[in-house]
Order: sequence, then C-alpha cells, then structure tokens
Amino acid sequence: AKLNIRDFACLERIQQQLLQPHIYTDLNAQDVSNSLWSLATLKINTVTFVQPLVARAKMPDVLEQFTSQHVTNIIWSMAKLGIVDTNLLHALAARALSKDVLFTFNAQGVANVIWACAKLGFKHRKLMGALAHLGAQPALLQRFLSQHIANITWGWARLRLPELDFIHALLIRLQDPKVLRSFNNLELANFTWACAELGIKDRQLFLLLAEHTLQPRIISQYSSVDLGFTSWAFAKASIRHEPLLEALTQRALRPEVAGTFIAQSVSKMVWAYGRLGHKHTPLLEMLAQQALSHSSSGQLRPYQISHIAWGMAALGYFHGPLMKSFSEQISRPAMLLACGSTDVANLMWAFASLGVLTPELMGRLQHRALEPTILANFSRQDLCAITATYALLGVDPCN
Repeated sequence: AKLNIRDFACLERIQQQLLQPHIYTDLNAQDVSNSLWSLATLKINTVTFVQPLVARAKMPDVLEQFTSQHVTNIIWSMAKLGIVDTNLLHALAARALSKDVLFTFNAQGVANVIWACAKLGFKHRKLMGALAHLGAQPALLQRFLSQHIANITWGWARLRLPELDFIHALLIRLQDPKVLRSFNNLELANFTWACAELGIKDRQLFLLLAEHTLQPRIISQYSSVDLGFTSWAFAKASIRHEPLLEALTQRALRPEVAGTFIAQSVSKMVWAYGRLGHKHTPLLEMLAQQALSHSSSGQLRPYQISHIAWGMAALGYFHGPLMKSFSEQISRPAMLLACGSTDVANLMWAFASLGVLTPELMGRLQHRALEPTILANFSRQDLCAITATYALLGVDPCN
C-alpha cells in the first residue's frame, strides 16, 4: 500500500495466509489496523478479505490493545471502504474515550476520526465532545493544518453538531497566513461550505475566503462541485461578493467544467445566484441545459427541482423546455409526495412567477400543501411565498 502496488495475485495469496486459523487468531491490533488501512489505501473492498478483519477487530483481546493510532486508522479505513458496522464503531468509540487512549490523539487523528464518523453517518456525541475538548487545547490547536481544519469543519457540519466552541477555536488558526495559504481548492471549498452550513456568518471570514478563492492557483482548479458549494455558502451567509461571483461564473462556463455539473451542483448554484440576485444569462442557459438533461433522465430530486425553479424565477429567467419538464416531474404522485413544505411553497411561487402554473398543477400543489404534515411545517417565509403566489394569480386565498 505504501508503494501503491495493486497486485491482486499477491493480495490473494496474502489473504489466504492471513485467514489460516493459526495465523488469523494471532492477529493483533497492529496487524488488523495495518491490514485494513492498506486495503483502504489501495481501494480494495473484497468482502472475503475485509469482513474477517472487521470481525477480528471486534474481538475483546484485540480491542483492548488498540491505541489512538489504531482507532484512527480503522475508522478512517471503514469510511474509505464504506463499511458501516455499528457494533465496531461503538466499540472503537468506547476504546477512544478511555483515558489511556483519548489523550494520545494527535491533530491528524482528531481530524480523521471526525471526518470518518461524518462520512459513515456515525453521530457519537460523547466522542465528538471529547475530541473537540481535546482539540481546543492550545498545545494541540496550534498543530492543526489546513487539511485538518477543512476535514473537521466538514465533518462537524455533516453531523449537524450544534456545539461550535471548537470550530471557533479552529477559526483562530486562520489568523496564521501560512495556514490559509496552504488550503487547496477542495479543502477551501469544503471549509467554506461547512462554515455556512454551521450558520457562521462572519463577514470578515467570508471576505477572507473569497480573497483566497480568487487566487489563480485555487479558482483555476475548481470543479463544478466546488463551484456549487462555494456559491451556495456565500448565498447562505448572505454575502454578495461580485468579483467572486464573476470568477465562479467564468470558471463554470469553461468547456472542461460546463458539461460536468451534477444535479446537486446545478441546484446549489442556481439557488445561490437567485438568492444573491446575480443574473448572468449565459450561465443560466448552460445550467438550464444541464438541469434539463438531469430532469429528463429522472436524476433530479424534488428539492433540487424546487431550488432550481425558485432561483430562475427569482432572477426572472425563463427556460420553456426545462419548466415543462419540471411541471411533468412534479405532477407525478411519487415526486409530489416527496416534496416538503418549503418545496411546495417555492414551486408554487416559481411556477406562478414564470407563468407556467396550470390550474391542474396548482390543484395538485394545493392538495399537497393542505396535508397535515406539510401544513404544520410551513415557515413564515413559506407562507409569504404562498400568499405571493395567490397575488400573482389574482386569487383571494380566503375564498
């Protein structure tokens, strides 16, 4: 794995040897940790190889040997290989929380465990709280590098953890110019998204992030996913930075980028530009074509259709074929049933604003809106959108 050699014949022989009873039962914590790390590094997820190692990791005689490095390597490997074994995760969390292990985690270990738990959807509040407390200590805090900070904030946001003291402590690290300069494009995009997702609206922070995003070495490497996350983050934080928006626009229109937008990225970028009131017709045309392709192939989820329709309506941009496709998609019972309260409100307003809300579609959306679970969850903003819809249609909602 260190040499990045994927010799399957060699690996098969190693597997056969490791799984021999007299060898397998002697595998210790280091053996299990190294083996799983190697397979994850080589991106080899052979069930007959991986599962016996996972089973061995859960054995009491092995668990009690795990150090912080072993715990880190195994959880990271599980995340990389997509192994969701709740029993093992809880066992590793318990081991990590033991005093002889917890206080030996280094900066990379803290970052990798938080990132891996988020990747696996494993929300262990006690473990996260302990790692946050440990990471906020000055001696360890100063050792966090850009990759660590990006992974921790991304993981914290993915797990939707409300305690932000650790995150705010990490933000202090950005006062060191060397830390901020060392972010690569993926780290910077993920960090920017995470800050917005966590509800951080520090204008100076976002202006600093915009400044670094605009560096040629960063923006020239931004993928369509990076563009979607970054534009969404600035819109979420209600910060309109014209130079950044123009740079994101030009990058999105590059031939090598324009055709790579997945549904999520189209949704985020259109919504963001609508929220910020930044209309760029060539960009919207390109995104509309991408959205139409995804809609025609059934790849768009209801909330993505809602975001795209709302963003385009907010900008006063009409794309007939796309709106026709959206109307057809939302009219399907399964799609309509998957619409949440905000989706219903936004779709009603967007379709009405763009003049494509037929009586039949309006009836379907109204019926969905009146369902108890939807009605009970309308926000004030949702109700304002619905009221505006009736005003656009010249209808008195009280009648």
